[in-house]
Amino acid sequence: MPVKAVVGMQWGDEGKGKIVDVLSAEADLVVRAAGGSNAGHTIIRGGKKTVLHLVPSGILHEYSRCLLGAGMVIEPARLREELDVLEQFGTPRVRTRVGVDPQAMLILPWHKAIEHVREARPDALGTTLRGIGPAYESRASRLGIPLALLAHPELLKTALEALHLDYLPIFELGKEPVISPSDLFAELMQVADWLVPMFTDVSLETARAMSEGRIVLLEGAQGVMLDSLHGTYPFVTSSSTIFGGLLSGIGLGNGMVSDVVGVCKAYTTRVGNGPFPTELEDETGKHLAAFGGEYGATTGRLRRCGWLDAVALKKAVRLVGCSQLALTKVDVLCDLPEIKVAVAYEDADGTVLADFPCDPYRAAQLKPVYRTFAPWRTPSDDAVLPEELQEYISFLEGFTATRVSLVSWGPDRSQTLVREAGGACRSLNS
Repeated sequence: MPVKAVVGMQWGDEGKGKIVDVLSAEADLVVRAAGGSNAGHTIIRGGKKTVLHLVPSGILHEYSRCLLGAGMVIEPARLREELDVLEQFGTPRVRTRVGVDPQAMLILPWHKAIEHVREARPDALGTTLRGIGPAYESRASRLGIPLALLAHPELLKTALEALHLDYLPIFELGKEPVISPSDLFAELMQVADWLVPMFTDVSLETARAMSEGRIVLLEGAQGVMLDSLHGTYPFVTSSSTIFGGLLSGIGLGNGMVSDVVGVCKAYTTRVGNGPFPTELEDETGKHLAAFGGEYGATTGRLRRCGWLDAVALKKAVRLVGCSQLALTKVDVLCDLPEIKVAVAYEDADGTVLADFPCDPYRAAQLKPVYRTFAPWRTPSDDAVLPEELQEYISFLEGFTATRVSLVSWGPDRSQTLVREAGGACRSLNS
């Protein structure tokens, strides 16, 4: 079955949007599994820039159909805004090419209000304030509002009243008034007019496309190290970002995907709080942020920057089971006198660790053990990688036991080389 999945291998912001754009050029169906508008994919093609938060990046290809899976949490206003922007961008037939699973959860103004209350506390996690976590919590509590209720007004009224009652104690801690259940119901009925016609059974439609031999691409959100179970808890996202979570969010069985592409940057970044062993708070860190344009596509916040953490990457490869890696932003390291990669850690008591610990609190105390590499010049589209970059890639392949099949620099789709099994490269146009 010609089915590929794309998964982020770090703490998000790896450049998945560009890689999905590259791989979805021939895709019939592009499906997103989880997350919400906390994700941000910046796409630049032909000098035009688009930032997508909900709709899969494949929408920019004229004949791709794009689906939002049951594992997602969706804020209707942001989805509508994104569809409008895509139409203004000149994207054809946007509203007929996007399908939404009615089992996905609605993000309501109440979810954002709750998150603002929590993030005002001294122990704030540093979330995107998009209501993602509270929306997932409402699903787990069975008080959530699935999109399906937009097609059942009387049931929606009852569900809103129950959720509002549950949230009242938290609302009373906030400084701002919240919308009433009756007013929110009226707003959602207006949403129903344009959103209900987009409903589709994403699991069924995806499975049918596979059985028909059509090309399917599955799109993950955030990164493996932010996984709610296996990431650096509590500084994680609210959904499962590993490959198993992607299958669950869409509704697919194991063995239905032929290829899993893990995306990682040539260095490492992180947004918000949490352990980050290779973080650089010196001039090198500032250089990576400036030359890498490391500002969140969703929040605009400056990302924390550091050397590539190959130990964390090795764990991510294990959790995902990826068959190949896509290495992005290799050009950002070109002007540095030397390049480092974390190959082990030293614990607080001097113990050397070869693997990323499963104890997330221990991870905050680790000091990286580095291997140094020579810098390289910026690649070009002549399908020849600099020798120094080839050495860097060969090391990563050996360390993670995973082939690097795509090498990317710069924001444009054309600034990407396909790397064959033997190490030879070709441009996307060849």
